[in-house]
Amino acid sequence: MSQNFHDQLFSMVHSPLPVYDGIITSINDLKEALHWVESLGPVPQISKGPHSVGTTLETLLGHDLDSLPLRDFPECELKAQRGYTSSMVTLFTKTPTWNKEGGWSARKVLETFGYEDKKGHRKAMRINLYDTEFHGMVLVPTVNGIAVTVASTGEIIGEWFTEVFKQKFEDKVDNIVYVQADVVVENGVELFHYTSAQHCIVKSDLNANDIFDEIANRNLALEWRMFLCEDHEHCWNEGRKAGMVRDHGPGIRCAKEKLKNIYDISVLMR
Repeated sequence: MSQNFHDQLFSMVHSPLPVYDGIITSINDLKEALHWVESLGPVPQISKGPHSVGTTLETLLGHDLDSLPLRDFPECELKAQRGYTSSMVTLFTKTPTWNKEGGWSARKVLETFGYEDKKGHRKAMRINLYDTEFHGMVLVPTVNGIAVTVASTGEIIGEWFTEVFKQKFEDKVDNIVYVQADVVVENGVELFHYTSAQHCIVKSDLNANDIFDEIANRNLALEWRMFLCEDHEHCWNEGRKAGMVRDHGPGIRCAKEKLKNIYDISVLMR
């Protein structure tokens, strides 16, 4: 089925979504708005892809769609997922400071450790990094933070500094609202019914120095998400030339059932 057909289908199925007309300046305001969203029942997605559950919710709430590294609302960051998904919640992304003396970069990581993925990229990397060797690499704690190293030699590939992690948590995800949606599909279009929401405040005794331990305990994951573009349809459709590095940024992620290990949680909507 062609991309043009999908676009035509979206334009035929979608009518403008209603938008919450209240002002959201606090968690209580957001709770009220989310109950309004729940009362709408299933609503059609406004975009395609894995992020559409979030962009549709933000549109209903009257929030500008952007990718700026700012909080969605004055008191919190909004995270939305499909209720059935087993995917982890991405808290934030951060590229390490590369060991340039060793010539390390995202490209070198892919050329050294990359593997062929299901979409035909011959050099891809979508794996979690651990405190034990995996795929030739291992995470180790350092004086400054956490380093990813070559498991066989101990050479540092790159490093995430403690102060950077701390700032990321404080700026973005120390206070989140996690929303889940039930999903049905009609005529190839997903309909989202947002039915549950949790207010998650990072535990008071958690700080950036603990991140390595949380990764070791599998409460958090640090994931590579990148590939070298190929001369094929997938990359053509994204407007990317063969040989380019497509790096989504290493993500700090958390399984939804383990949010309780990182955050103190209260229910806003169930």
